[in-house]
Amino acid sequence: VPLLLLTAAHAKRDIPEELARASSQYPAVSVTYGKPIGVDQEVVKAVFTRIEETGTPYEHARVVVIGRGSSDPDVKRDVYDICERLRGLTPVDEVIPCFMTACEPHYLDVFKQLKERDGKTTFIVPYLLFTGMLMNEIERETAKLKETNPDVVLTDYLGFHPHVKNAFLHRVEEAVINKAGRFGFTGASDAAASH
Repeated sequence: VPLLLLTAAHAKRDIPEELARASSQYPAVSVTYGKPIGVDQEVVKAVFTRIEETGTPYEHARVVVIGRGSSDPDVKRDVYDICERLRGLTPVDEVIPCFMTACEPHYLDVFKQLKERDGKTTFIVPYLLFTGMLMNEIERETAKLKETNPDVVLTDYLGFHPHVKNAFLHRVEEAVINKAGRFGFTGASDAAASH
């Protein structure tokens, strides 16, 4: 079961190719390939909890969710779906999905629109599983944005939040229950599916 927030090249191509290679070397071993976390209400709750943890009132606020991005259209669709679910879960006025790479809108373009203070609290939510270069970049750019718009609040990245853990466990349970096919995940490459 891939510990990935979203379904893209690693989940659809890289991991299935490695599994196919290993499966051909060890044909007696049965392999079931689960899905990445993807869209799950538990992940939406994790985003909301990260907002709550800031201690800043969020009623009628704006939320900017920054995903890593991918050329795979499923990534954009899933982030938009998560943002729509967040809008339904929280009393915020607006949820804006954006990306760091390979998808539009780019988060820096969204930041340009937020440079002027408009009296609305804006939460920046890094939709990332791990810290590192991407999180450092978001922190740096958010600090610049706060110079002209002090109503911007950066939340912690998702990390392995208890709600994210629950979403991952959902995928583990699915993989165990759905072990009818060796590569049960429909996103597996043809090469992997043929083994």
